[in-house]
Amino acid sequence: MTARDTSSVGVPCWVDTWQPDPQAAKDFYGPLFGWTFDDPAPMPSGLDGAYYVARLHGQLVAGIGQAPPQSPPGWITHVRVDDVGEALVRSERAGGKRLAPFDAGADDRHAVLVDGAELANEPNSWAMSSLRGGTFAVSAAAG
Repeated sequence: MTARDTSSVGVPCWVDTWQPDPQAAKDFYGPLFGWTFDDPAPMPSGLDGAYYVARLHGQLVAGIGQAPPQSPPGWITHVRVDDVGEALVRSERAGGKRLAPFDAGADDRHAVLVDGAELANEPNSWAMSSLRGGTFAVSAAAG
């Protein structure tokens, strides 16, 4: 089993999928990857539906939540930042589009951004994100 340190800034720290039918997603991903799920929790503030934390061998691996109406299903990679507000400003200045900032708990603040990478597969740039065999992997090309 591989333990990860997700506390460093700039490191992918969580992955989840927002689906129109979270129960169907649980029914699919649970047996496929051997995941178990915690009891449902509410989606982050302002969003309807339930959120399920997935576990493998009792450890957190991913989440499944209710996609907002008219939103396509998809996987979301979360990246740790020092300051969500500053990250939003920098992202928008670079051409990113803010979909939703929200508070996820007393000490958690998140933002959903859409952006297309202009440079990939180069040193110190995004190389890939994949979910395979119950493990989510994000790779950056080595510098």
